Amino acid sequence: MSKIWEITFTSFSGSSAVAYDNVGTQHLVNPNNITIVNPVQGFTFRPGVAFTLTDVRQYYDLVTPSAITNAYWVGSWTRRSFVVWGYFPDTTSGSFWDGNNGATIWASFQNLGDEIPDIGLYRSGAGKFVVAINDPSNNLPVLVPASGTATGWHLLIFTFDKTLPQSKFYIDKVLVASGSTAINTTTSKQMIGESATGREGSYQLGYVATYDHILSQAEINAIYDTFLIDAVVDPSFQSLSGVVYSLSGTTQSGSKVYAIYQPTDIMVSKYTTSGDGYYYLNLPYSGAYTVVASTSPQAGARATSIIATSSGVFPVT
Repeated sequence: MSKIWEITFTSFSGSSAVAYDNVGTQHLVNPNNITIVNPVQGFTFRPGVAFTLTDVRQYYDLVTPSAITNAYWVGSWTRRSFVVWGYFPDTTSGSFWDGNNGATIWASFQNLGDEIPDIGLYRSGAGKFVVAINDPSNNLPVLVPASGTATGWHLLIFTFDKTLPQSKFYIDKVLVASGSTAINTTTSKQMIGESATGREGSYQLGYVATYDHILSQAEINAIYDTFLIDAVVDPSFQSLSGVVYSLSGTTQSGSKVYAIYQPTDIMVSKYTTSGDGYYYLNLPYSGAYTVVASTSPQAGARATSIIATSSGVFPVT
């Protein structure tokens, strides 16, 4: 069980705003009026995307022509967890959140231009996050507003288990809504961004990801503890750097180096070595890690266990 799709909005293809999948090849290749910002709110250097154009539909199409199946809310899968974090301004700070239903963030629709999604997330004009989950009895979405005003940076996580069925919605690692609801498998339009020009918002996105399983509370806590480590505000984490060498003793460029946090078995940092074999990994919290280095097309990998503490990073002997 693992992360199967991840967009950090830090690598783009020129002005086209194509954002790259860090896990596979399901890149966001069909941007519509996407605005790149660098940096996103509250950062010194951190690219992202902003949905800040009034009366303009801004979105990444997840259906055609790219067919990004790992970002779908509907599909043939059994279990999924969807993760997104973004910055949401206060409704009184000059932004133009719609006064009725706000703007969608990542959702599915019957038709492009629909104002309310069948499944997914949007923020209401009242400044609250709302999750839409399909009701199988009438094939209509159940709208569940979360408590509290949705301003500032927030981590939003949705988990769906079709076998039960069960849906859960987390904000900043806290469960705020759940239900025994199914997912509408007939939805035809799926996107990240705004479906309707009349439903506007001025939020920024910095991360989206999909997992092929239902995230545990420990996994959710770990994601929340690390999702803003490159922000301006006192990032407290250890780091590990070094050089990858081949068996012949030469430095190895293009190697993939990963840090896996052992308590949750989640990859929390990765790096592709430069021409001199150099790598740098963030270790977001104390504990045991497995550091893995591999180089294509050679088979196999080299793994090392380390311990990160407040006083440094040490190998396990």
